[in-house]
Amino acid sequence: MVACSGIRFPRARTLALLFGALVSVGCSSASSELSDAARDVGARDARAADGARDAATDDGSDAAIVAPITVQLTVTGSGSEVARLYVPVRYQGASALMLLDTGAATSFLHLGVGGPAWDPNAGSIDVDGRPFAIGGRNFDPYVEGNLDVVGTMGADFLLRAASELDLRCGTLTLHPGGLPPSVSFKTHGFDNVQGHVIVPLALAGEPLRLMLDTGAQHTVWLGKQPDAGDTPVTTKDALGNDLTFYLAQAALTLGPDGTRDVPILKAPSFPYFEQTVKQLGGNIHGLLGLSALKGRVVTFESSPPQLRLEPLDSTRSCP
Repeated sequence: MVACSGIRFPRARTLALLFGALVSVGCSSASSELSDAARDVGARDARAADGARDAATDDGSDAAIVAPITVQLTVTGSGSEVARLYVPVRYQGASALMLLDTGAATSFLHLGVGGPAWDPNAGSIDVDGRPFAIGGRNFDPYVEGNLDVVGTMGADFLLRAASELDLRCGTLTLHPGGLPPSVSFKTHGFDNVQGHVIVPLALAGEPLRLMLDTGAQHTVWLGKQPDAGDTPVTTKDALGNDLTFYLAQAALTLGPDGTRDVPILKAPSFPYFEQTVKQLGGNIHGLLGLSALKGRVVTFESSPPQLRLEPLDSTRSCP
């Protein structure tokens, strides 16, 4: 990995890992579109099998879950900066990890680049001893620490039940019976767009809608031109095309938080993600990354679609 002004960039990996699976996980609403996607390499990964996500990730096991599931995440990064979140799982009888990446609407196993573009019955994983059926895609597994990263855990996993992501203590909790009340947390609605969490907010006073992406370290502002003093950052997209973003600070206004400065990447051009935005119906202006949420609990509820945000001034300690 190559570090640049606090951002960790892959030397050999593409933005599919820099920004998680977002740039390469689909937006189609019907699994029948997969054959068309496979014929068009440029669109294939951006159109993957979201239409099959319910059948692929729901084997009825939710009915058997009577208590919350809490797992300790593997967190990578430098100092207080979180770069990646990994969920511990059991896969084929061995301990493994899955990248927690809400830029992907659908969870999937990594079947290798020679595998099928989409297999709705690829296998199953165990999370805290509870089985979940899952599909698979033609991504390569890789190693984090001494464990194989065997898949990507997308937004569907967080939205299948009320869930709680604790970015201070590094835990993920699923609440099948609903979230416990918390009078100090403020709610902030989001739009569920084909399984993606789209959050209304403002950057530098400009109203925007950003995709919440736990696979992105920093917030990305699509189509934003750089200013003098911004730091250029060069990387590649999922097709190997060169991209230049610009690291800067911007005032973020998110629901009840008020306004505060956060690191952002200005992206004058990002064709691969622009294609994804088009397939999602437009009106999405970038990614809401981890550094904008660090040090707090964020909860997800699907009905109605809303986040609950822990106050920024919380003095809560980790157990």
